[in-house]
Amino acid sequence: MASYRYLRQIEPDEPQAPARERTRREKWSNWWHYHWKQLVAAAALLAGLGWLASAALLRPETDYQIALVTAGTLTPEETQTLKDAVAAVAPDRNGDGQVLITVNDIQLDFRTESTDGAVMQAMASNIDKLHADLYNCQSCIFIMDDPEQFQANMEALGLPQDGSPAPDADWQELVVPFRQSPALSSIESLGQSTDGLYLGRRASLTEADARALEGSDALWEALFAAQ
Repeated sequence: MASYRYLRQIEPDEPQAPARERTRREKWSNWWHYHWKQLVAAAALLAGLGWLASAALLRPETDYQIALVTAGTLTPEETQTLKDAVAAVAPDRNGDGQVLITVNDIQLDFRTESTDGAVMQAMASNIDKLHADLYNCQSCIFIMDDPEQFQANMEALGLPQDGSPAPDADWQELVVPFRQSPALSSIESLGQSTDGLYLGRRASLTEADARALEGSDALWEALFAAQ
């Protein structure tokens, strides 16, 4: 019986020549064709991470942080004026050749009787901000317009001479009028007249607090040194 191939006049299969092995250059070109986008994306990611790392390493370290806790809020110009005045007299705590001051502006009115939802939400947010500052020992000096209520609510002020806690002290024993600082007396406004502001020191309650607040003695002395 004739085969299917014969009836259909199908020529027998010719033996296939073995596939030619690609050269190294051809293999590389083929790999690059399918993977170049991933390589470019990875390079961009690494460059971004490198920039962030270098920026973090080169960013100047804050020498001191000061918190302003008042019912008003600072303008950018007032913030810079305060930073400049403190930096002009403060020692270089970390020895990097410059004095960098950070101001934590916390708008807080302890005596407000407002029931407005937006006001109450803002109050809660700023109380959280103050609690975070105190918990992390960020600010070593506080500028306040209502130190009586600040101390009654936070119990965070120490004695001016050394920052030691004084739980039984009257609030007036824990603060100094702002304008009595020779270094700051020329500043007339910080969200309000500085005539009604006071300076107080963060109490050092534990050894961890003392380490976090290292340098605060020198800063306080510099603010009240005769000029």
